[in-house]
Amino acid sequence: METMTDLKDETVAGLKKLVRMNYDASKGYADAAERISCDGCESVFRTAGETRERFAAELKSALRMSDEDVPDGGSALGLFHRCWLNVRSALNGGDEEVVLTEAIRGESALVEEYEEVLVDTAGSPLNATLQRHITSVRATRDSLESLKESRS
Repeated sequence: METMTDLKDETVAGLKKLVRMNYDASKGYADAAERISCDGCESVFRTAGETRERFAAELKSALRMSDEDVPDGGSALGLFHRCWLNVRSALNGGDEEVVLTEAIRGESALVEEYEEVLVDTAGSPLNATLQRHITSVRATRDSLESLKESRS
């Protein structure tokens, strides 16, 4: 039986991936908040970035309780995605729609990963935490989609 101090390998692997993805999202939102000037976007981005940073910290804490190694940062893919967003945004003159589209895409990818981890870790003592996280990520994605639609 899985406990907080003895997590299964599948749970550990899923948590590590979510730590990296949340870290990547946090950095991406901080970058985007600096670039975007639309009403309401900066606030949504800053809040989402802070939330993703908190989620990463919560998941790191769970890994530490189980004496697992904790990822220090994000993924190479996340770094690439932020660089790509910078280039794409520059090519499009800082187009808000491009930034919002990429943020929505990132949140959708995070939702998919949480869904996979929730399936892989059914019955885990972390499921309530993961459910709380995915609910927040979905709400952020919905807010971003509303912002994007209001600009169309």
